[in-house]
Amino acid sequence: MYNKIVFTILFVIALLLLGICQATAQVEVSKGSTHKYSVTPIGDTNLDYHWSVTPGGTSSSFGTGSTSNDVIWDGAVGEYIITVYPTKQASDCEGRSNSLSIRVVEMKIQWTTTTSSQCPRTDNQTGDFDLIVNFTGVSGAWSFSYRIDDAPPQTIHVASGNSITINFSGFTNASNTNTEDHTIKITSVTTADNYTVNYTGIETDAEKRLHIITIEPTPDTSGIIQL
Repeated sequence: MYNKIVFTILFVIALLLLGICQATAQVEVSKGSTHKYSVTPIGDTNLDYHWSVTPGGTSSSFGTGSTSNDVIWDGAVGEYIITVYPTKQASDCEGRSNSLSIRVVEMKIQWTTTTSSQCPRTDNQTGDFDLIVNFTGVSGAWSFSYRIDDAPPQTIHVASGNSITINFSGFTNASNTNTEDHTIKITSVTTADNYTVNYTGIETDAEKRLHIITIEPTPDTSGIIQL
């Protein structure tokens, strides 16, 4: 009998802990993204569903609706709670509410340069060199596209992690006197929650979504002569 009581107490504690874990579970979304949320009706189908997000700040319109609702997470970065509860259409009696915790994060991406594998080992690159792409935002798989000067964009998929190193090679400068500038620019980023940001227009190097590579001319001399 004692063992049965102990088992029952432990079982109840486990259920309580499970309920706490479910209540504190949190979903990360990218700022600016749109996601659909839904509930499953139980029993009576003649119900109205009341959706809300606290604190406010999103541009989504809430009120009486269906079992699903789209939320545009374009408010400030931070913590939110999305809540829904049903009411009976005949009596307007309220049912139990359900809530989900949401963390809105801002997606950022930038280049970090490393030195050239050949001289001179400064920002004036020559030969092969590496650029590191650093990503801040939701974790998981993501992808980004970039272009070199006016060439077609190239897309790279990252299975996991927040950075990836890309090796660039083939930059040469045939001139003996002038430097050559090449712009490597991020054009779009798709986050793990399938939110895509496209970058258009003029970017600045300070925003770190582009990197300007200056290729120095190869130093050279003419043949030796006797003076």
